Amino acid sequence: SSNMQKEIQHDLELKPTYPVKDLYTVKEVSKFIGIAESDVRKLIVSGELRAIKFRSIKVPAIELERFLQNSTGRDFTGILG
Repeated sequence: SSNMQKEIQHDLELKPTYPVKDLYTVKEVSKFIGIAESDVRKLIVSGELRAIKFRSIKVPAIELERFLQNSTGRDFTGILG
């Protein structure tokens, strides 16, 4: 039905514009979230933000999306020091 199509269109409009690509560097994540690269690394070391290490560390876009969605209301100052 056209009502269903309207709902789907609405959901698509609400979908965040990220991720644009599949993997992000620590630098890109830091710019995206607005925190220091060293703090992104601390989130990764703590296991809060999961990453893949090839030669350099990469954060999958789906993981960045999961982290942002699940971290609303959380306080990371204990991890970041």
